[in-house]
Amino acid sequence: GDDEGEPLGAVKAVMNIQEVLSVIDQRAVRLGRNQRLMLLSSDGTLIHQANSDAQPNSAESYLEGVKFETPELTQRIDDQNGNPLLRTYAMSRGYADFEGLGWVMLDERRESDVFSPAHRLQTRIIMLSLIATLVAATIGAAVALSLSHRVEKVIEAASAIGQGELYTEVTVDGNDEVATLAREFN
Repeated sequence: GDDEGEPLGAVKAVMNIQEVLSVIDQRAVRLGRNQRLMLLSSDGTLIHQANSDAQPNSAESYLEGVKFETPELTQRIDDQNGNPLLRTYAMSRGYADFEGLGWVMLDERRESDVFSPAHRLQTRIIMLSLIATLVAATIGAAVALSLSHRVEKVIEAASAIGQGELYTEVTVDGNDEVATLAREFN
């Protein structure tokens, strides 16, 4: 619109119902067979189920018990076999003075399929954490073993001097505190 809010022109978009249904079918093909995409009327009657010859069925309402407080809603249900499903509903909201048709898009997927990427990531993080822990423990054990071996040499030399071997020397490599102690000991 212009500065006073008056429209400057109009754009008209026309899309027939077959094009809408084709878009739904194409999306469902990309997502796989463990998902259902359905276009529903405002009372929950099936208008179209993606990639299916299912006919509209007025006896079954997919919106039974669903209350739209927002235009989008997700709910968890179980299928006939007790497998958890996630259903996501998106309601047509219309635009400006047009209230929309009240149609609802229903995307239904197995919960395991929805969360499988998160589970794979969790497994990878656990495995990498275990590997990092093992590497850190191995490095720590190697450092501790090296340190204890060098300290043991100084203790043996001190014990030898205590038994009267006054010319005992300690050979320890390195530049840390243990090596300094060994050099001072000599």
